[in-house]
This record gives sequence, structure tokens and C-alpha cells, in this order.
Amino acid sequence: MDASAKEDKAERGQAAYIAPLSTAPESEAATEDEIRELEHVAARLPVRVWLAATIGMAERFAYYGTQTLFQNYLQNSPDDLIPGAMGLGKTHATTVNLAFTVAVNLLPLPASILVDGRLGRYKALQIFTGIYALGSAILFGTSFPSEMRSGVALIGFILGSILIAVGLGGVQASVQPFIADQYTEQTMRIRIRKNGQRVVESREVTIQYIYNVYYWMVNVGSLGSIATTLMEKYIGFWSAYLLDLCAVVVAVVIVHLSILSHKGLFFP
Repeated sequence: MDASAKEDKAERGQAAYIAPLSTAPESEAATEDEIRELEHVAARLPVRVWLAATIGMAERFAYYGTQTLFQNYLQNSPDDLIPGAMGLGKTHATTVNLAFTVAVNLLPLPASILVDGRLGRYKALQIFTGIYALGSAILFGTSFPSEMRSGVALIGFILGSILIAVGLGGVQASVQPFIADQYTEQTMRIRIRKNGQRVVESREVTIQYIYNVYYWMVNVGSLGSIATTLMEKYIGFWSAYLLDLCAVVVAVVIVHLSILSHKGLFFP
């Protein structure tokens, strides 16, 4: 597909478009002998790869930050020694918490069919990060002490957790392959290091590096549970859920950068 066709596709709302970008255009393509004899290294990553990985990090931050709070939130009452919201007791709270975890891990399977068969990864991320943000907003808005005592928190939890699970399923089905889509270079090129050594920038090595970066970033994101646990203890559930909502909003903003900037940023 040529550039004009991709631009037309982007204008119809089916995909975001950006001209190919990877190694500097003046770099030379590696010959077969150089590919065979020289060291293979990862290429420098385009900014859009880092942005796509940040979506995954923000999603993991929000997920672990939210799910970690559910046990106390469901099990205890607002006036208990360890405050909560629902007062369901340990058994019921554990059952609901595990059901949420199972749903989050199963929903990427049907979501992947929808993503690959109809929506495409970029459009799916636009939709499912929005659903995720809506669920987080509902959970935050119904987690204040007044809502807990009036019973609104229960309704908010049911609706919010369902939307969060659906949003998570779609994001998980989209974001990992979407990251690899952002590196488009197919040609092996020569890079000259500062010491004068000639090396070959390999797509295979670069893709491995991209996923090393991605998994490092999502592991950092999982530390969100530490922050939200402390905020639950010293401030309240609403503050912890607000932090999770902010993380999801970061993902939403990054996903929609192409629209906000009136030009393509991501490849679908």
C-alpha cells in the first residue's frame, strides 16, 4: 500500500498514518556479507514505540493499583478497624475478587477475535481505553465515605468493575502486538559506532529489545499497588482510585495523540 492510499485510509477513520521512520535515511543498507559477518544490534527505537509501551505501563499501574484495594473495599465496613466500603465479609469479598481476576484474564480471548477480525489494534485501543477510563471514573466517583454509607458504592463497584474488566480485556488483546507494529523498518542497515565499529541493525534483535523494554515498563507499572495501598491507609479509597484513574487517562491521551495532533502518530 503506497503513502497516498494510507493517507486516504487514515482520513476515513480506519487507521492512523505516519510516514515510515526508523534508522536515519542516509544510512546504508547492509550487504549479505555484512549481515553474515558483522554483529547484529537493536536499532534506535522511534518515539512511538516508547509511547505505545507507556500505554501498557499505565494500564498495569491502574490494574494492580485498583485490584489490590478490592479485598478491603469489599470485605470491611467503613467503621471497621481496617476501613472498607461494602462489609461483605471475607468469604464473599474473596469470591468477588477472584471472579474479577478470572474475568480480566479470560476476556482478552474473545476481545482478540474482535480486535483482529473487525476493529484493528489502534481503533480497539481507542475504544477499550475509553471503557476502562469510564469504569475507573465510576469507581472513583462512588468511593467517597458518603457514597459508602448511602449504598451507592455498591452500585458503583458493580458497574465500574464490569467496565474495567471489559476495558482491560480489550487493551490486553491489543497493546502487545500494537507495540511491535510501531517499528516498521524491514531493511537491515549499517550503523557506525563512536569507536568506528560497523554493526548491523537487525529487525529481529530490535523486536526482542522492544519487548524487553515493554516488560520492564509494565513491571514498573505494577508497583502502582504500593502507592494505592498507602493512599488507602492514610487518605482514603477515593484518593487511591483517583490515582488509578489518572493513570488510565494518561493511556487514553497517548492513544488519541494522533487525533489531537491532526496527524498520524501510530501505525494501526
